[in-house]
Amino acid sequence: MKIRKLLICVCMMAALTGCSSNKENKDENNNDNSILEENRVEVNVYNNLVTETEQNEIKPLLQNAQLSNVDTFFSWVKDFNGTMKEDVGLVEKWTPLKDLNYDTTYKNDEMAIAWDETHEQQGDANSRIAAFLLMDGLIEAPEYEEYGSYILMDMEQIETDPMFEKIKPDMYKYSAVFDEVDLSIVKTQEEFDNAFPDAWAKRGVTFAANKAALINVVVQSPLDNLAFIAHSGVRIQEDTYVLFIEKVDYCNAYQVSRFEDERALVEELRRRTYLVGDEAFDMVVLANDKVIRM
Repeated sequence: MKIRKLLICVCMMAALTGCSSNKENKDENNNDNSILEENRVEVNVYNNLVTETEQNEIKPLLQNAQLSNVDTFFSWVKDFNGTMKEDVGLVEKWTPLKDLNYDTTYKNDEMAIAWDETHEQQGDANSRIAAFLLMDGLIEAPEYEEYGSYILMDMEQIETDPMFEKIKPDMYKYSAVFDEVDLSIVKTQEEFDNAFPDAWAKRGVTFAANKAALINVVVQSPLDNLAFIAHSGVRIQEDTYVLFIEKVDYCNAYQVSRFEDERALVEELRRRTYLVGDEAFDMVVLANDKVIRM
């Protein structure tokens, strides 16, 4: 009888110990899940860096990615947003990208009027200039002075406008990156996809290995059989998402977006219209000198 009571006590103690252990494991798992939930960020959203809250959230990410001229970039952002009126389409908080129509949400004409009224002798940055401002220190290139009509206005702005004095010493690098590419011997989509990477290799353009990358949308001009960069931005690869920083267009919004991966970023870029014509080749999106495959 005493032995039986002893066995019962031992079993009860083991059961209690097991319950306690299971409870501790469950609590630990719950705590881990809570931490994951706290660290998870919403993706497929955008904002226009209108308030200091958004600016202070994003600025350290650009600095941690070792981007160049971050303070200058944010001075451009503040100048542009401070010039705009309330009804031009800018948002002050993270907003679903599905709610954004690039043709109608942003009031490009009204933005241009507002800018010109207060910046009579000063142009505005386009997507290529804004992206290059941030990526300047992560790109290397030898002297390159030739460039065609597709970046002629860019080069004139950089040369003459004090707003772009930070990148004026590196105009040679800018032209090496963004100058158009001849497609006379290009016959296939794969050759088109690699037209700029091949040209950069010949021009001596290199990109530093970094969590940041220059994103370029390359399209074909069917009128003169050239490839050119229609849009640019900067991608930063964070632990759980992709951050994309861009100037949507000349006299158009600064925009920061978050995506789950690069493919989602490319899908968003493909929502936009870059050319209306009979192009033989589909647009391609490059991260530095690598094609982002869908």
